[in-house]
Amino acid sequence: MFVERSATRTHLVRIVFVLVGLLPFIALAAWAVLRHSDGHLHALRREGEQMLGLPLHIGSVEHVRPGLLRLRSCTVRSSSGSALLVLPTIEVDLSADEIRLMVPQLACNSRATAALAEIARAWLREPARFSRSWVIDVRDFHWSANGVEGDEQALAVPADNQSDSQLWGLHIECVAAGDTRAVRVRCNPPSVDEVRVRLTLPPKNLPPLTSDENSPAANSPAGDPLPEGSSAGRYEISGLIEKPLPVTILATLATLAGSPLEESLSVLGTAAEAYGTIEAIYENRQWSGLASGRIDRVDLAACTAQLPYHASGEGCLTIPQLAWNANRLRMCQLDLVAESGQISQGLLNACTVALGCRPGAAYQPLLPKNNRRFDDLACNVRIDSGGLVVTAPLGRAGSLLRAQGLSLLTEPENRIASERLAWLASPIDTVAVPASAASAWLISVLPLSDRPATDASSSAVESRGLPPNQAKRPSSRDEF
Repeated sequence: MFVERSATRTHLVRIVFVLVGLLPFIALAAWAVLRHSDGHLHALRREGEQMLGLPLHIGSVEHVRPGLLRLRSCTVRSSSGSALLVLPTIEVDLSADEIRLMVPQLACNSRATAALAEIARAWLREPARFSRSWVIDVRDFHWSANGVEGDEQALAVPADNQSDSQLWGLHIECVAAGDTRAVRVRCNPPSVDEVRVRLTLPPKNLPPLTSDENSPAANSPAGDPLPEGSSAGRYEISGLIEKPLPVTILATLATLAGSPLEESLSVLGTAAEAYGTIEAIYENRQWSGLASGRIDRVDLAACTAQLPYHASGEGCLTIPQLAWNANRLRMCQLDLVAESGQISQGLLNACTVALGCRPGAAYQPLLPKNNRRFDDLACNVRIDSGGLVVTAPLGRAGSLLRAQGLSLLTEPENRIASERLAWLASPIDTVAVPASAASAWLISVLPLSDRPATDASSSAVESRGLPPNQAKRPSSRDEF
């Protein structure tokens, strides 16, 4: 009996040793093999694609510690397959209520920035899809206005001597509290420069957004459009920028709330940089807010690209005050200054006919397609419900545009109707407005006039496109 009991105990001990010792080791080894398998990599890729709504490539994955992944050779692509973002390394720290991304280097152009904005916009609008907060730290953020679609070399981190590249750090937070969700973007190291977009959701859940082919929502399984007339919640945008940023980035941030600001600022040129403040609210499909600031490196050629006229040169636009209510301008003050450049004779003619500017001593009646060189341009513009006022700064004797020391254009004598500004965007020899998409848009946003209508517009419409010495001018300056 003693021998049998010893054998039984020995057998039992061996079984316990195998179960307690070897099986966990085998399970751990199998888990390690699984974590380094292609299947695990593909599972991570699919999870990332579901989150981003865009195709994602991951070269390799490293498990630094439980909950912390290091991904290498990552590429985010559009639905057409072109590269949007190239990330050599990214660390992902996962917890129950937060996803924290640490990106050492990130290079962006306008297409990549738009894709990131669409992801952030989807995060704001789709709490069911994005249930966790996101915190993103980018150590070196490179911005370049250049870049070719699908060119991965252009999306790589540029060399230090690349002149069109700007470098700074970024900190992005996507957080939620109840029905309020917010995206906050600031520079690193911490400074006063910050932009916040906050959305208070309506009582019922919102369907996902739909957008272009590169939109995350467009590639999401649930991509139904918003019902016509449904509430989109209340958006609030606040921003303070002291360090000049490319207007493309600022406009893209505004699109988080569905603002059309991106299209408006695109006419300033890809090199334009802006700084200032903005406070805006979007509710019941209407925008209201205040803004002020300055925009440097304004491209006059880009500004006139949609017009039937042409100008070239680089200018600076100062905005002391800009106020709008219910999708319309309430009051706008603009100061435009430009160095030497060129302006078409047709635009000079249009300024005299539509805006009431007076020809200066250097003015010559030439063919509309001819270009005139100018030494400098300076004008102050004020738009409100009372109309449009164009004046020259002090010390210029009323001259808006000068060439060879003489005035090309002199300021108008009187205030004119603000809709005359839309005439400049109408093709030559057509009805003034709305004869083009640009003129129709201007009419839709310009302040509603509180002045009684006059018959002056009919005579001015008939004379559009003709040089001033041939045009039938209004009978008096009071009619402008």
